[in-house]
Amino acid sequence: MRDFLTRCGWSEPAPLALDASARRYYRVRKGNKTAVFMDASGGDPQEIAGFIRIADWLRSVDLSAPEILEQDMAQGFLLLEDFGQTPLRAALQAMPGDDEGMREIYALATGVLDHLQKQTCPPDLPDYYKSNVHKGRRRIVDWFVPAVRGVRNPDGLVEQYQALWEAIEKALPEPRLGFVHVDYHMENLMLLPERSGARRCGILDFQGAMYGPVQYDLANLLYDARADMSSALRAEILEHLTPEDQCWTQVLAAQFHCRVIGQFIKFAVQKDDRKYLCHLPRLQNYMQESMKNPLLKPLSAFFNDLKLDFSCTYGLNVPEISRYIREDAF
Repeated sequence: MRDFLTRCGWSEPAPLALDASARRYYRVRKGNKTAVFMDASGGDPQEIAGFIRIADWLRSVDLSAPEILEQDMAQGFLLLEDFGQTPLRAALQAMPGDDEGMREIYALATGVLDHLQKQTCPPDLPDYYKSNVHKGRRRIVDWFVPAVRGVRNPDGLVEQYQALWEAIEKALPEPRLGFVHVDYHMENLMLLPERSGARRCGILDFQGAMYGPVQYDLANLLYDARADMSSALRAEILEHLTPEDQCWTQVLAAQFHCRVIGQFIKFAVQKDDRKYLCHLPRLQNYMQESMKNPLLKPLSAFFNDLKLDFSCTYGLNVPEISRYIREDAF
């Protein structure tokens, strides 16, 4: 890493915040200029190629993705344009109680999604419905259910749960399909005040993009696993959607929470990474809200049969949980 940076003339790297992936990020300097160094050497080499390809496409449709300043594909290194230090989350936190300011920030983020949905997708994006993201909706049953009940799941429970989801999806109108960022939340969107229009929003962490239901990203934005938003503002945004898009946004939000509520427990058990467990109460609140949705009545009945109450506060004994996890858990 230091050899690469020295060859390119940049300074010693200063670590940036970690995410849940194997990638690591650093800010580097050259005189009064800064850049972001991405070290993806510990991950899938195809991610680097995907990042470059999608960054090029996003810029080609007049959106802000980082320019690639230097690259070493063999080692998994990229040097990227620096979008600064103001993610949209920080911009929101800087305006407490300012409803108009919050509307402006969310309008910027949703405006990018509107712009994306008007574009012809780049070719060869992975299919959302064949991805681990879609398959991951089962993780609430694989990890959360046994963790809070303190018993191993019986045979057939996951299959019963998955059949319910298939029935729920078939009962809905066909979703609109297109470009899906997959990790579209306020920490992956940067405020670029010197730019105009949708380009005022810098887009990061898009290498996992897929072809799928376009309302997935809006669900991720409005029902953020890591932070709260005003329920009134959420309702205001949903009101402007078509009835079909409203249904899909709420259903995909529930699927998203079913995935991450189990995934955060999986991180704690398998990697001893417990930093995400603090978000479980928020995720349970989202699930509690979702279970009131008539579209999700079969799912609500499933969890009721398990006597699983999302309003309860469960004390998780992480070292004990592995005893209750099946070998075929995803």
